[in-house]
Amino acid sequence: MNKLRRSPLQLPINSAEFLRTFVFDRPPTSDDFKAFKISDLWIHRSPSSTPPYGYFVLVDKPSQSAVWLDIGGSQSGDIQFITGNTGGPIPPDGNSNLNLLGANGISTSGSGNDITITTSSSGFGWTVDTTTPISVNIGEGHISNGGAQIVYNLPSTASVGDGFAFMDLLGNGFQINAAASQTIRVGNQITSVAGSITSTAAGDAIFLVCGVEDLTFLSYAIQGNLTLI
Repeated sequence: MNKLRRSPLQLPINSAEFLRTFVFDRPPTSDDFKAFKISDLWIHRSPSSTPPYGYFVLVDKPSQSAVWLDIGGSQSGDIQFITGNTGGPIPPDGNSNLNLLGANGISTSGSGNDITITTSSSGFGWTVDTTTPISVNIGEGHISNGGAQIVYNLPSTASVGDGFAFMDLLGNGFQINAAASQTIRVGNQITSVAGSITSTAAGDAIFLVCGVEDLTFLSYAIQGNLTLI
């Protein structure tokens, strides 16, 4: 045990007892109670961390155990940054606050220690289409409602798990074209390279998921009889 030298700055001048301060190369545990008093300060020295010190105060000793309050520093539980999929680490602002914001059908709300994330959509942005051709983007749902067949062109790049959905509203139909080098598989059937899928009746629908990056799309769900070329 490494006990620091007492300093008059540790307590008000009329305090009955000096605060006791200890320095260790680890954070405290609930077993660290026998040699300590309520209000003792534990400094966790960790030179390789940023910041290099963590600070804890003993606030209770119930049932032969210690309750140490983490008051900041290098303890692993302290959040210094939050990192998303893109954009790099985000530090807190001058008030030690980080904002968690929703977008595209997702909202967030905070209460107590909880942050609730709520989605208000199925995850797809749906459109009813009357003009053709249409270049499809990732995560889009399309309902064909044209006076003639609507042609959809899949994107030339897609990651595994990217989804697309298509429905025929009135029976004028849709045609889904794969890009160069791409194929579309429906069960045990597969289109030719740069081939297509065509609906045949009102209510036909298909949900496609990218199975091989940039190259292969698989049917996840299908309704009706579709023609593969």
